[in-house]
Amino acid sequence: QINNFFEMAPVAINTDIYNSLTDTEKQALQEAANWVFEDSVSSGEAVENEYLQKLADYGITVVKPDPELLRSWAEKTREEVWPGLKDELGEDVYNGLIEWFDNNY
Repeated sequence: QINNFFEMAPVAINTDIYNSLTDTEKQALQEAANWVFEDSVSSGEAVENEYLQKLADYGITVVKPDPELLRSWAEKTREEVWPGLKDELGEDVYNGLIEWFDNNY
């Protein structure tokens, strides 16, 4: 188990439509998107745990790496892999993801 899965639930909107929204509507949309993301992470954890239990029920040994090992993998990935995503995601999205992970992990 390496905690690499979560349920993906994107929220998308046309730029012209988004730009036509009031600030209150944009804030409501952002709050809804945040909720969907948080719920998708929780759902992913629940599904992962369900299937890990099914594996155990079938007699399969699930190996869980040491938290320090997982931390080192995460650090290495953030240092070497994530910067390569900046061009693809755009600076605002990339910086938002970095900020979110810095505040949550």
